[in-house]
Amino acid sequence: MKIAIDHDGTAMLRPDIYKELIDTFKAAGHEVGIITGRDEDSEYYDKRRLQKYGFQFDFFWSSGMMNEEEISLLEKIESGKLQMDRDTVCCHFKARMCEEKQVDILFDDNADTIRLFQNGSKTLILKSPTESNMPIPKWGKHSLVYND
Repeated sequence: MKIAIDHDGTAMLRPDIYKELIDTFKAAGHEVGIITGRDEDSEYYDKRRLQKYGFQFDFFWSSGMMNEEEISLLEKIESGKLQMDRDTVCCHFKARMCEEKQVDILFDDNADTIRLFQNGSKTLILKSPTESNMPIPKWGKHSLVYND
């Protein structure tokens, strides 16, 4: 299986839990990596911070992998020509990457990414309680969504 874990609000929210989760998946022979909508300028520092916590990941996908349409939208947002939240573009980017790279399991805290990642495969998504605009069942301090 291929597993992607969001950086901000997920892996960095509880690095102790996600390090153990990554180690468990990798020990079982699965490919595990990080996906983030953060600027590619911060990629070096993000990777170093993850490695500081002991994360061993097979891939790291950041906004540097956005397509032309996504980049154009971000440019319009930054210039003030488009009234849209940057996170919306990042959610689309992450969902697209998961579909293109055939991710089986996504861990993310953003309800919009959760809605967009509906590619018919089994998805297990942990959602932080910080975003409550999507009604989903509670599981501990996170919410659990399982689509079969």
